[in-house]
Amino acid sequence: MYKFMGSNFFINQSLRAVLLSYKVLGVNLTNWCIHNTVGDILTGGETLQSVKKVVSKLEKRNVGTMAGLVVEGLESPSAKVLDDFTDFSIKTIRELTEGRPEAHFAFKFTAYVDTELMRKMNTAHEAFCGKILEISYNPSDTSVLTEE
Repeated sequence: MYKFMGSNFFINQSLRAVLLSYKVLGVNLTNWCIHNTVGDILTGGETLQSVKKVVSKLEKRNVGTMAGLVVEGLESPSAKVLDDFTDFSIKTIRELTEGRPEAHFAFKFTAYVDTELMRKMNTAHEAFCGKILEISYNPSDTSVLTEE
């Protein structure tokens, strides 16, 4: 599952799949399916309040946590949408760090930029890795770097 989620196909097509699922199954059923499959494995909650509850529970057991703000990128998002998510991110950081000596966060970059830019960056990354670094992404290649 994790290998598939890290694949270029998944990264480049996941937003389309979710949007199609929203149209076919509806938002609530799609979100329910995500939450009750892979989402349940990867998340401690869907809202800031539920995440805070999980963080507090784990903190009492001396288990560290990392809050991850994961939002799928949007095609041509407006400045207001990006600003709103930035404001939400800042609010989340403030609430999860309040009264704690430390806190750890992970941010999915696609939440803050247009997906077309991410596609271009992915293409450039693949070209750099393949042509400059000579890294092979061929699944049958068991070496780390290609041989010359």
